[in-house]
Amino acid sequence: MEENNDVQVIAWSEFTEPHSVYPKGIHGCLAEHLNNCRGITASVSGLEDPDQGVSDEQLKIADVLMWFGHVKHGDITDASVDRIVKYVKKNGLGFLGLHSTHFAWPFKALMETECSFRAYVENGTKGDIKIVAPDHPIAEGLSDFTIPRVWNGMVSLICP
Repeated sequence: MEENNDVQVIAWSEFTEPHSVYPKGIHGCLAEHLNNCRGITASVSGLEDPDQGVSDEQLKIADVLMWFGHVKHGDITDASVDRIVKYVKKNGLGFLGLHSTHFAWPFKALMETECSFRAYVENGTKGDIKIVAPDHPIAEGLSDFTIPRVWNGMVSLICP
């Protein structure tokens, strides 16, 4: 069997986004896009999957977990949070939080704070992104940057 050296990404969602806009979920849209990018293999996972979509088997082979949470943050079990934190802190799994992830239990556990962006105003202003672990594979080739206009918590994905 040929070895796959692609970056392995799990696109995760609680799947509460509007089905009329994202019939396959945001995680489906993200995975579809990422699977068209050279060097990336993406799979989808979600809250309703076994082990809430973050089983040991899945996390063991993943390089990055992309997390889309919105309203079901309280449904994530402590066991799922513990698995994610273990794989991020001990195994180097990348965690990319999207949209309302500042309220997500895994994100709060990883940041070791309440992570509440109470002052955030959705007004289309710029977003400053700081790379805090430049040696991590997910940050390869990146340096701090600014997104000129952030709207609705979403950022367009661009593959080089």
